[in-house]
Amino acid sequence: MEMEITREINNGVDVLTLSGPLDSNSAARANDEIIGKLKENGKLVLDMSGCGYVSSAGLRVILLVAKQSAVMKAKAAIAGLQSEVSDIMEMTGFASLLPKYETVEEALAALGE
Repeated sequence: MEMEITREINNGVDVLTLSGPLDSNSAARANDEIIGKLKENGKLVLDMSGCGYVSSAGLRVILLVAKQSAVMKAKAAIAGLQSEVSDIMEMTGFASLLPKYETVEEALAALGE
């Protein structure tokens, strides 16, 4: 299965929905698409509810998004992590890189504050 990334703008916030595995096959494209949507002082939500697997290459994408959003003073958050992906992020220490929310709606509310 190949990763699909769809984009929606909700009250000025870019919401990128990732569907499929975030692995070595999809990481480069995902990184380019996600980083390309980050804007100076902008807001971005990664909806990962459709992403059931994240490899080390996928974790690196999340690290780069966190670093780039800090550089650009952008706000980025992750929503809808499946339990397996959440566990991987917790075990590797990546869970603290970006704020996590159960739903996109919760993430949008938090970023809107």
